[in-house]
Amino acid sequence: MKSFYDSTKIINFKKQEFKVAFAVESYDDFRSGKDDPNYVRWVVQLTSIIGNVEKVLPLRFHKCTDADYDSFFQPAASFELQMRLARQRKNMFCIDEEQEIEVYGMNDQTVPLQRLDFMLLPCIKNGSVCNSTLAEKIEYLGSPDLVIMSNSIRFDSTDYTDNKLVKETIFQNKQFFGDSPAFINSLISLNSLQD
Repeated sequence: MKSFYDSTKIINFKKQEFKVAFAVESYDDFRSGKDDPNYVRWVVQLTSIIGNVEKVLPLRFHKCTDADYDSFFQPAASFELQMRLARQRKNMFCIDEEQEIEVYGMNDQTVPLQRLDFMLLPCIKNGSVCNSTLAEKIEYLGSPDLVIMSNSIRFDSTDYTDNKLVKETIFQNKQFFGDSPAFINSLISLNSLQD
């Protein structure tokens, strides 16, 4: 079956009504945000690879405001509570609106590509900011959970009216280590896992 888009199709976020917000939170009942500049820093960028040349365009971002949350589609029914809690916790970051974001290509290195990258990195010492040690950074992160909130448009195959395209906001959660729970990996990193 042929894909609707091939890897040369440019996806413009504004034209597709695509919005995304992101956070790293503790994987526990408190869901505290992991964005203290004394431990970590966020990098958000467009990375393009054309031929063997890689270019990086840093993007501006900010803590999501109520106006940002209001600009997303209504949450899918199964994500209404998560949206309400995300607003209350105020951990999510949003990309500044005035920037042109386009993605295309695949990671097969046979065609040009441009992708959106979110990276949570260790902080870099800058004056009095970021005096933490590696062990303190590891302890601070604990059991991290990547949270991504995005607009989604899906086809409702049971609806034969003009409402067959459903626009909704969804959430995705991903522990840092996909092959085993993050809390086990964190404990191993901290050398505190025992038989």
